[in-house]
Amino acid sequence: MQFAQVNIRSKEIRKLVSNLETAGYEIRTTANQHIKVVNPKTGKSVFFGAQSLGDPRAGKNILRDLKLVGFNQNIKL
Repeated sequence: MQFAQVNIRSKEIRKLVSNLETAGYEIRTTANQHIKVVNPKTGKSVFFGAQSLGDPRAGKNILRDLKLVGFNQNIKL
């Protein structure tokens, strides 16, 4: 999966991005290789890195931030 010259290597991030697209969120990339998720209804947005989760806590932090913009699906990262 590729977004604006960003090659997502992590399977978990690819899965998360595809679930976000299915749920109707706008997915964009920034110039410094981060993914921006925008809730089109509220206009709230959140950023996270596209390359790797690094550790289990990073995945939990991403899911916490996504809950702030309204994404409440049960996904394990």
